[in-house]
Formats: sequence, structure tokens, C-alpha cells
Amino acid sequence: MMTGINMDEKHKQLKAKTEIELGELAIINNSQKRGRANSEYYLVHLDGWFNTKEGKPSAYMFTESEVLEAHGRAAKNTEDIIPMKPRKWWNFWS
Repeated sequence: MMTGINMDEKHKQLKAKTEIELGELAIINNSQKRGRANSEYYLVHLDGWFNTKEGKPSAYMFTESEVLEAHGRAAKNTEDIIPMKPRKWWNFWS
């Protein structure tokens, strides 16, 4: 498990978001929960493979276990990760 991070505080921060940028995570409620479905999901908008018909980024929702599984997979296979583009200096204050 992660150390040095207050996970309760991080959860509150992700849950409080009302807008997100491309690639940012937010936690959203499952507004029409049925049966044993999860009560919340991790939402992220990604650009690429599954863009909308208009060419805009598409929304993806993951369960907590799916996010943890993906994080674990990346941690085990660091040699396969390509670097992120550096952020432009003018984006740091937006």
C-alpha cells in the first residue's frame, strides 16, 4: 500500500472535484446504483483510442480495485512506461 499519503484526505479531494482536466481523476457517485454495484467510481477523460464521434476525449470509469490493479501493474513493469510530456511552464499557474 502507499505510504506518505493520507488516503482519506486524497479521497476527499478527488470526491470534491466538480470539473477535471484531461487525464485527471475524480471520484463520482453512482447515481443509479442497482444491486451490488459500486457506490462510486473513478472518472477520467482520456484522449486517444475511443474518442467521441466529434473527436473529443472519451470518459472512462473505473472501480477502486481496477485503479489499484492498474497502478500495481505499472509499478511492476516500470521498464515499459514511456515518459510523460513535460508540462509547459505557463500551465503551472492555470
